[in-house]
Amino acid sequence: MKMPTSCFECGNERGVGIPTWPCPHVKFDVIVADPPPWPYDSPRALVGNGGRGSDGGKAAAIIQADVSQHYDTMTIEQIKALRVAEVSEKNALLFLWTTNPFLADGTAVDVARAWGYTPKTVLTWAKVQSDGATPSMKTGHWFRSASEHIIFAVRGKVRRPVGFEAMPTWRPHRRLPHSVKPDLFHEIAEKTVPDGRYLEMFARRPPRSDRWAVWGNELPEGPGVFQFPWVKP
Repeated sequence: MKMPTSCFECGNERGVGIPTWPCPHVKFDVIVADPPPWPYDSPRALVGNGGRGSDGGKAAAIIQADVSQHYDTMTIEQIKALRVAEVSEKNALLFLWTTNPFLADGTAVDVARAWGYTPKTVLTWAKVQSDGATPSMKTGHWFRSASEHIIFAVRGKVRRPVGFEAMPTWRPHRRLPHSVKPDLFHEIAEKTVPDGRYLEMFARRPPRSDRWAVWGNELPEGPGVFQFPWVKP
């Protein structure tokens, strides 16, 4: 199933291949979302050894990641308020990316439920170095993060496709540039609903194919790109 070239019912005047969003006439079987939440005091992630070791017993704090330099952030309430249910089919699947803290405190599950989905399980991207085995660690206090996760959630009833291959919930893959996710998880999403209609939210690159639509505030207009003003409530 290909993406519609336009949505004439909405009276779209911006050209072929650029539907409005949300659009009551274009709905998706699978949604992949990587929202940019940051409810902490600072978007900067610090690493060190908690005051142990050299430098007079205090390790210098190192800014290892500053998400505000990469993209605009949103509060959890702003993310929950997105009208995702309106562009979801009655029976649909959600792949919601999240980090260890948001998985541990239940925030990611709350977001999935706010969007009208029921969480079912968790998929994990185990970040490894180029040797394919050594953990690639970054920020953390008690433990250094070397993984990201997906809340796999269901809306309505979705049957597994005939011949659906057994897949593990844990996938090792080398660490990628900030915010970039491995293509293999998009491939997994496609296998859950073959020939479906797919939407990637908070995307930072063009659609993978004509079966994908993308939405994000860093994307230029083009085929399969949903445009609407990036205005926080």
